[in-house]
Amino acid sequence: MVWQEDVASLIAQEDYQRAAEICGNIIDTNPEQIKAFFYLGVSYLLQGYVEEAQAVWLSGLFESPCDLNSEECNQILVQILKEQAQQETNKENYKNSQLIYQQLKELISDDPSLLLLLVKSGVKTQQLTQNQLKEWQVVDHLKTAPSTALDVNLMIEIFQLALQYPIPGIEPFVATLSKRMSEDEHFQAVVAENLKTLEPLAVNAYNTENYEAAIILWRLMLEYMPDSNFLHLSLGNSLKELGEIEAAQYHYETAISLDPEFAIAYHNLARLYQDKDEVELAISYYQKALDINKRLDKSYINLGLLYQHQGNRSGAIECYETLLKLYPQYAEGYNNLGILWIEEGNYGEAEKSFKYAIELKPEYADAYNNLGVLYQYQGKLELAESFHEEAIKCVHDKNVDDQLDVAKAHLKLGLIYFAQEDFDRAEWCYGKALEIKADYAEALTELAVLYRQTEELDKAITYLKQTIAVNPDFVRAYSILGIIYNEKGDLNTAQEFFEQAFTRDDNSVSAHFNFSQCHKYESIEDRYFKKVLELSSSQEIAYPHRKYIEFTVAKAWNDLREYEKEFAALNEANRLKREEFRYSVDKDLERFQKIKDQFNASTIFNLTLPNDSYQRQPIFIVGMPRSGTTLAEQIIASHSEVVGLGELRFLSKIRFEKDKDNQLLENLNSIDMSTLAEMQKSYLEKVSQRGNKFFYFTDKMPYNFQFIGLIKILFPNAKVIHCLRHPLDICIANYQRCFATRNYHSYNLQELGEYYLGYHKLMQHWYSVLPGFLYPLHYEKLVANQEEESKKLLEFCELKWEDNVLNFHENQRSIRTASVVQVRQKMYTSSAYKWQRYTKHIEPLKKLFEENGIL
Repeated sequence: MVWQEDVASLIAQEDYQRAAEICGNIIDTNPEQIKAFFYLGVSYLLQGYVEEAQAVWLSGLFESPCDLNSEECNQILVQILKEQAQQETNKENYKNSQLIYQQLKELISDDPSLLLLLVKSGVKTQQLTQNQLKEWQVVDHLKTAPSTALDVNLMIEIFQLALQYPIPGIEPFVATLSKRMSEDEHFQAVVAENLKTLEPLAVNAYNTENYEAAIILWRLMLEYMPDSNFLHLSLGNSLKELGEIEAAQYHYETAISLDPEFAIAYHNLARLYQDKDEVELAISYYQKALDINKRLDKSYINLGLLYQHQGNRSGAIECYETLLKLYPQYAEGYNNLGILWIEEGNYGEAEKSFKYAIELKPEYADAYNNLGVLYQYQGKLELAESFHEEAIKCVHDKNVDDQLDVAKAHLKLGLIYFAQEDFDRAEWCYGKALEIKADYAEALTELAVLYRQTEELDKAITYLKQTIAVNPDFVRAYSILGIIYNEKGDLNTAQEFFEQAFTRDDNSVSAHFNFSQCHKYESIEDRYFKKVLELSSSQEIAYPHRKYIEFTVAKAWNDLREYEKEFAALNEANRLKREEFRYSVDKDLERFQKIKDQFNASTIFNLTLPNDSYQRQPIFIVGMPRSGTTLAEQIIASHSEVVGLGELRFLSKIRFEKDKDNQLLENLNSIDMSTLAEMQKSYLEKVSQRGNKFFYFTDKMPYNFQFIGLIKILFPNAKVIHCLRHPLDICIANYQRCFATRNYHSYNLQELGEYYLGYHKLMQHWYSVLPGFLYPLHYEKLVANQEEESKKLLEFCELKWEDNVLNFHENQRSIRTASVVQVRQKMYTSSAYKWQRYTKHIEPLKKLFEENGIL
């Protein structure tokens, strides 16, 4: 039709009014010409009259007397708009093309190519915003769109434009584009040409807390620059923010291997070990960072905190004093120094330090509060109260955000004290945070975590329920409640709280993982099983979290007795976990050998403390994890004269605190008896805080098998129970678990086997040099003949027989190990010789044990 050609020509010439006049005349004389309505709308739209354009289109769709149905009319409108948008793009009139694509989005909202064209126009006009990207759900559509629906050339063009004209908030979109195009050769060439431009995008993604996007971008750049220490450092930082500690550690260590003088990498690696409570390693890396760069202020601060954690206040004070010589205006240094002087009892120096901090930083709320604490210790309660009030005055009374900052400061200090196991001070800090903000969900939750740690479970539950009352969507509170009830043996209530967590976030990987530990999957129709399978196949689950889902899937297949499928999931789960950290089983084996070299019979005899040097009777339960240590403790702790204290880390901690020169491994003969006496006293003081009214107590830290020689020296009358189980059953049970900490040897069957051999040889050494000191408790014998073996066990512990130890499963004490569910049940034999289900998968492991005479 001639009129259409005229209208198209006028629109191309941007004579929109004349085009509109022609369309209007056609509509008046020939209203069945539906295209006239649509071109009239285009003319209005390109003049900026959006509402008028939409009104004309609606008139055409619903009022034109044409013979076409509504779907056919809609298709004509879409085709006209697409053609017009392309013409505007060809003319590089991107403002107009963006207007048209926005209208098209209203008509066909699920077309990923259309969304990409809309983004392209927005980037070209520099008018695209972060809110628009979220509103249009561009990233979500791009993640889920089938590959056939995506134009790779268009994506590459947009990727280049985004690098050329970066827009705030575009980083997640660019990261998703990268992921969808990662294997395309043309895209790879574009990346190689634009590495320098990608870097600021990744930095901005990290700074705006878009850590998953940052991780994708860092990894993309690392493919082309694998030897960049900066990229490894940056990727490590992003992974750490997502809580993927082992993966972050790997990249920090890689950065250091590429540049041994990379001070900030040592600092960040030290922070990571600090978070993992591996104090000695953290200290060594902070020291290395400062050896390279003596002006790293944060290294001094954190190193000082670690020295505080060790009780090495003189070392911490030296740290802060060195810092303040370099940076005399560093208010935080004076504040931390003041805390140390309080711990030293030097209140005069503490007061000076806090006042210096306040002089340098008059709005420093923490310093005011710490000065208040100082006066509280001195009994100057009115003065203390005035400084606490001054802390609050540091912010505007009605400024909620600033009030929250003050509360966060208290919470942070409380977390530091909690990490130092100074629970009284941590509790005080959490209380102060809640005084400032009574509905502070994070502080309420941390207070609950504290009470869980101190075995005050009723208090913990109360505070978690209070958290939920102030913030019903605080998923972490539901999950922790589920964990607590699981530890108490109330599996039904635990599952109810996990269900509450799912209700609020069904994609919570951690909630599903924890739930799987107390839920038995009954069939493939189990809705929880269906959900974890869905999560397992979902591309939206971040790489760092995938291992938890795979372990959950493996647990479900095990419940369903689908052992082939279970092992496939286990292999994937362990592969993902093992990729996150560097580990050498040889180092563990070297340590075991050093222990055997140092702890011989004569040396142990010469250093053993007197039998009457302690007033409690420790019962140590050792062995490989998953060897039955929890079951053994549950039986013994069911006796009326025994308190079960679980897995205590006290022995390894006092070994580091009191043996600073590592004499126990390097030169045991040079250690003095007073140091050993201090170790004994320190251990018993820590134990007394947990179960003081009982003469007998259990410590079932499995890894204490390394310290049996030290146990004999410190506690010559101690009872040591060595839990034994079929080696292949132990290895399989370890391979089935994703442990919260340590157990680095458990995620590769070869390493697991070699570690077991080292453990076995060390235990043979202890039996040789300490005959009669260890009681071998065979799991298979125990489950087959419960009463007879339990009587032998109690006889070894010098405990009178009580029938209730046979009902160990009714003991209501809290249990925090992986065996929590099993030991709530009566004794059963089905857990013995489970390895036979997986024979073909563990043949190399079985052969290794046979060759070394273990099987």
